[in-house]
Amino acid sequence: MVTVRFVLLIFVCIKFQICFSIPSSLVFKVKDQKSCNITVLADIPPPLRKGETLESRQRIDEILYWHWPRRRTSIVDDHKGKLSHNVEENDRGIQYTYGEVTPLGVRQLISAMGLYVKNNNIVFFDLGSGYGKLAAQMFLENVSNVVVGVELSRERHSIAMQSWKAVQRTLGLEDSDDHEKQRLYLVNRDALDTDFGAATHIYISSLCFPTYLKQSLGRKIANNAKNGHLKIVATLSDFQVLEEGGWRKATHYVQMTWGNSLVRVYEKL
Repeated sequence: MVTVRFVLLIFVCIKFQICFSIPSSLVFKVKDQKSCNITVLADIPPPLRKGETLESRQRIDEILYWHWPRRRTSIVDDHKGKLSHNVEENDRGIQYTYGEVTPLGVRQLISAMGLYVKNNNIVFFDLGSGYGKLAAQMFLENVSNVVVGVELSRERHSIAMQSWKAVQRTLGLEDSDDHEKQRLYLVNRDALDTDFGAATHIYISSLCFPTYLKQSLGRKIANNAKNGHLKIVATLSDFQVLEEGGWRKATHYVQMTWGNSLVRVYEKL
């Protein structure tokens, strides 16, 4: 009976966006009549940040929904782990195994990385930014002074630029001052060739990264952190180089388009 009430409480919280100061995701088990354990993952919106409202969250969600194509990306099953062509969501015959962080997931990520209020010293990098949706939401959530999205694929970068320009028109940013325009950069470049020495926070969509790339990127991050401003790195897979380098590791569930994913948050000590 207690378990049923707890499930109902979680449902009400999600339905009406009631926020409590509890972890962004909870895992609990329910036993059915056949004594089979069913694990349920309940997503909880993080508490409202200072100056944030439910209306502002809804507005951001609407902007992201209308200005980005609802696509998914399939993965080529080869030894390099490269991403294949983009495909429309209603295409059939393709098994989708890759997606992106949802708007709720981005807010969970913001909370996990400790970005509760805007700080003019925060420089956020998204390595493997895809269509630029996460980078754009970080800009719209106004928790970082500068946001940089780095994407290797020309096609995905092109879609990101088109979507962001549409957002600028909607919000009237085309006529804003240069400083406001330059708070978000979308770059078509290899992450290994990117200078992120100014970064304080980095998110890496590393789910499909081959081992050699994670190792090379991990070493570059560790070297940059020695003399730079880097504080937090969040990844979708383990970065052994950071763990061996003494970075403190925590894990958080973050909502993705394919479900909930465990994000590793590394903090420089």
